[in-house]
Formats: sequence, structure tokens, C-alpha cells
Amino acid sequence: MRLESRGISPRGRLFDYIVHLQNMSTTSGDSDLYQRLVVDRSLALSDYLELKKPLLFSQSDDVREATLSEIVDTVCSLPGDFLTREQVALLLDFLLGRLESSPVAASHAVRGIHHLVTNSQNHPEGFEKPLLQIMFIDGNVQGWDVEKRVLQYNVLEWLLLYRLQELKPLGSNFVLMFIKTMGGERHPRCLPMVFRMFVIVARSFPLGPLVEDLFEVIACYFPIEFKQASTDSPITKQLLAEGCMKCLVAHPDFAPFCYMLIEEKFTDDDCTPEQKEDTCELLAEAASVFPPEEIVDHLESMLGGVRIVGLNPKGSLPDCVPRALSAVTNALNSAGSEAVVKLGSQLIENLEPFVLQAEMGLTERALALLRCAAQAGPAIRSQIYDHVTPWILMLVQGTWM
Repeated sequence: MRLESRGISPRGRLFDYIVHLQNMSTTSGDSDLYQRLVVDRSLALSDYLELKKPLLFSQSDDVREATLSEIVDTVCSLPGDFLTREQVALLLDFLLGRLESSPVAASHAVRGIHHLVTNSQNHPEGFEKPLLQIMFIDGNVQGWDVEKRVLQYNVLEWLLLYRLQELKPLGSNFVLMFIKTMGGERHPRCLPMVFRMFVIVARSFPLGPLVEDLFEVIACYFPIEFKQASTDSPITKQLLAEGCMKCLVAHPDFAPFCYMLIEEKFTDDDCTPEQKEDTCELLAEAASVFPPEEIVDHLESMLGGVRIVGLNPKGSLPDCVPRALSAVTNALNSAGSEAVVKLGSQLIENLEPFVLQAEMGLTERALALLRCAAQAGPAIRSQIYDHVTPWILMLVQGTWM
């Protein structure tokens, strides 16, 4: 019998059916549904989902999206230990399948996946790889708005923190996925998570030929340019700068690329004095972490950069300069006497004019840099003192002449 013959349109009948199902599952609203599902256990989750099934396959986009939103809201309200492994597996499979739906439905699916992964206590065995494949390898994280990117980064960070051993067999494929997923991220809310995950990935997976590509994912942010919108915001320039720096020195194989980045920023005329100070901070960290022999080929440019920052006549001596020079000197001291002699010779050559030409007003600062380097060991100390002592005598004699 056709619906029209009874004076009821198909659309009206569908509406009545929706109302009927909603009344069956949520008689007194969400609190009643929670009472029936969790407290009384008078309504099984499978029965609740079965009631919603016709609406999920409705011809109306609005009905399907509203139903999916309601299901996700319900799932997110459940206690962490409520769902069994089998139920979590079924729900994950269902929601992952909705990521290719309409943007609205997919956004609800992301929310549900996030809750199931980060809040459930009963995860199904082997769920990590299908999740990675669909959400990150096949998906396009950068195509989402910032709210949904945050949720997806939360999921990936949870996997790295609590399922790292299950991810390691993916090897370089995981690294490639990470590069694809994080490339182009610019939002300050997302970057702290990106930086934290980067360090774990760099230290936990074989990088092989992807080492430079992975380094470049973070190198593009340095030095950090960020203006804090509010003093109450938890995201600060210092937080971002520290996170970025940890990434750039996270793996020994980053050393040549890191020193080239430092050299590039030291010689870039477009870099502000503040950015060059940030570069000096990175040099201090790099020289402390990387194998000492890595800096030898870059020594001249590194010392030139330190000199530019430390002897800037428009400002005082920044704290980062002695730290950087001390780190470089200690690194070369451990690399051998030849490297230390080379360092001492270049320092003496670079700083002599600033010591002797007192009218420049930089004598005290230049001597402070030499004193800092001299503290690294007896070899460089005697080398520096052999030159500095005659310089001081010349300055004293010039004063009394």
C-alpha cells in the first residue's frame, strides 16, 4: 500500500519514525539515556545503535549527520571502562569509515575516534595500524580546521606515548607519514604537539634517507616568529622556541643540517638582532649535544656569528654569547688539541681589532669573549694569554703616551 493512499507523505512518515525512535532511546533526554545505558543497563548499546541504524542510512544528509552527532555524543559520555574491546573495535571501524563522508559527518567521526582512542581503557589488539592507515596515511590532516587537527594530533601523540612498540615495525613508513602529516602546520595551538611528537619520532624510528626531509619539517619554523595575542594564553614564544630547538638537536644525524641552518641565519641580513640571538642559543645547544667533530668544518662561520651578536655596538653582551662560545670551546677541546688550536687562532684573529681599537668601545666585551674561551682548558688558555697580555700592555702604554 502506498503511503499517499493513507493521506501521509513519505517525508511526514519519516519524521514520525525519527520521533518514535528518539522517544524510545532518549525518553527524558541525554541523562535518561545515560541512566538506561550505564546505570540500569536496561538498554544495551547494540540495541541503541540498532535503533539509530535506519537514520544513518536516511536519504537526508541532515538526518544522517544529526544521528551520527548524537551517537558520538553518547559514546563520548560513556565511562572509560564501559566499552569492551569488541565494542571499541566495532565503533572505531564504523567511525573510520565515516571519514570519507560529508565534512560535517567526518568531523563528528574525528571527535568520536579521538574519544575512543584517548579515553577507552579496553583497546582492541592491533587497532593502531588500520587507524594510522585511514586517518593519517590515506587522510589529509592539513585539510581540516584547527579544532579537528588538534584532535587528530592528540590521537597520534597518544599512540606515540602508549603504543610506540606497536608502531616501531612500521619503520621509515611511519616517518614518511609523519612528514606528510605535519608538513605545513602553522597554527600556534598545534605546534607544541608537533614539536613533542617530532622528538619521539626522531629518537625512535630509523631515519635513513629521510633524515634531511624530517629535519626540514621543523627547520622552517626557526627562528620562531610569534606575537602572543594575550598574556593569559598558555602558548608563548618561549614555549615554541624551546620546543623547536629540542627538535633541531633531537638526532645526531641532524648535526650537519643544523649547523648549516645556524650559518644561514647568522649571515642573513634580513634576520633581526633578536633572531640572531635565537640563533646563538641554538648554537649553544647544538655544540653541547652533537658530536664535537661536526662543528669543525663550520667553525669560521660559527665564530663570525658569535662575534656579530656579541660585539653589536647597539646593545649589551647577550647571555647567549658566552654560553655559545663556551659550548663550542668545550666541544672542540674534547675533539683534540688541533681543533682547539684552530679555534684559538680564529678567535684571536677575529677579536684583535676590537681589543686594540679602544675608540670603538668594544674592548671590554672582546676581552670577555676571550676570557670565556680561555676557561675551556690549559692549551687554549695559554694560547690566548700569550696574545692578550701584550695587547693589554699596548693599551696601557697608549693611555699614558
